[in-house]
Amino acid sequence: MCRLPTVTHKSERLPTHVERREANHIEAVIQVPGPLNILGWTVRADERGRYKAFRKINGRTRSIYLGRSLDGAEAKIRAWEESQAGPHD
Repeated sequence: MCRLPTVTHKSERLPTHVERREANHIEAVIQVPGPLNILGWTVRADERGRYKAFRKINGRTRSIYLGRSLDGAEAKIRAWEESQAGPHD
């Protein structure tokens, strides 16, 4: 395991999170081609590869966690929408 550099003087800056990942030889590059849209929801991936869907509803931004892959994303979004729907007469 690689050791991080030690700070010998307070003016030296500490390594950032990205530099720490590089120091430990961990590389994770996530590429999502352009904005992805599923059922009217904008889907984004974070730096750890987890997907979330976002949509503005009644002036508030709502989000749904989709997981590490987009398999079943439509089903998860539909289930969330059904759970938020009011009672049907």
